[in-house]
Amino acid sequence: MLRLAPVVALAAFMVVSLPGARSVFAQTGTFTVNKAYVSGQTGPNVTVTLTCTGGVTVIGSNGNNTGTAGVGSPAQFVVTGMTGSVTCTASEAATTGFVVSTNTCSAVTLADSGTASCTITNQLAPGTSTFSVIKSYVGTAGPAVPITIGCTGGTPSATSGNASATSPLTVIVTGITVPASCTATETAPTGYTMSNTTCAPVTVTVNTNAFCTITNTANALPTGSFTVNKIYSNGVGPAVTVILTCTGGATTSGSLTAGIGSPATFSVSNIATGGTTCTAAESLPTGYSQVSSTCSVAVSLSAGGTAACPLTNTLLSTYNPNIYNPNTYYPPVNQQPYVPPYVPPQPVTQPSAPLTTAAPAPAAVQPAAAVAPAAVAPARISAPNTGDAGLQSDRSRSSDLVPLFALATLVAAGFAWRGLAKQR
Repeated sequence: MLRLAPVVALAAFMVVSLPGARSVFAQTGTFTVNKAYVSGQTGPNVTVTLTCTGGVTVIGSNGNNTGTAGVGSPAQFVVTGMTGSVTCTASEAATTGFVVSTNTCSAVTLADSGTASCTITNQLAPGTSTFSVIKSYVGTAGPAVPITIGCTGGTPSATSGNASATSPLTVIVTGITVPASCTATETAPTGYTMSNTTCAPVTVTVNTNAFCTITNTANALPTGSFTVNKIYSNGVGPAVTVILTCTGGATTSGSLTAGIGSPATFSVSNIATGGTTCTAAESLPTGYSQVSSTCSVAVSLSAGGTAACPLTNTLLSTYNPNIYNPNTYYPPVNQQPYVPPYVPPQPVTQPSAPLTTAAPAPAAVQPAAAVAPAAVAPARISAPNTGDAGLQSDRSRSSDLVPLFALATLVAAGFAWRGLAKQR
């Protein structure tokens, strides 16, 4: 049997490789259903159902063979268990006020492991229109608000609903025989005022999309005041830069300078109705440490209210008070700055009379004493001696004459120098 395994595998490969052969392994395909409305019209999202032949399984976004399709948001389906091409058909649930204009979703072929798509297009039914209420905000965007709709000369599909800045409220108006008239009203959200509306009333004609806009403006939020006091344990110290940070969208006036007797007072704006909390931080001065700061814990500030906190520093014990620098060192209250001891100037004694100094007499030049020439003994030259003993004796006498020749040379040089000196 083991010897037959390669043969069986080869046969299976040849079978599935033949033209028109069907794969013996199940495959998966995808199917897309697009939603559209005729030009100039809009409509809601719809529920789409997809069915396919061949005993395959269809799974849509709703967990079964259904999905939701809208303009720009098609319904996606996964088709599993495919062993070849299948035929699929998509249908949609009826939508009040609309009828199908075109449908390309009937008997669409989906190839094995392939993709396919189709489109269902709707249009308003005769005597039907849409009415949309758009929500707009000035300033900070607000929440969705409840809208109430009323029409004469037609019947809206809903008389109430919610509208937001990103999702308008749209209703279908049916039974229009003459132009209908519709209105929309709202309950303005807290913190906002309705500043403009085009929704009272709006003319709605047959097979059109009518709309209007309700605009709200954010009310000016109250401001508050926050003060940061600067304290030094030794009573003196430099001014520091302070930064205030607040929560809940409240804004501050940037960084300020705080010093002893001159606190930093911040203006805090856009405080919500429930208030805000703030914290303050400083640039720590040289030679000091921060020993106490209730400003590092969130301090509550109500809308339109005031709040304060202190930043306290102490002088470091390792800071040398004998090295006085007015820019960085601030001694304790009971300690005076270091001042070098006073040293009086020393008097300068002036001489009663100028001192005179006699120039020294030039020294007499004595004539040089005559130097008698040294007697030079004539050299004694003996006849050369033959033989080894004689040669050694001649070399010894020659070495004895070297000092005599050197002395004679020095004496001659001295006489020459004296003669030149006399000529000058």
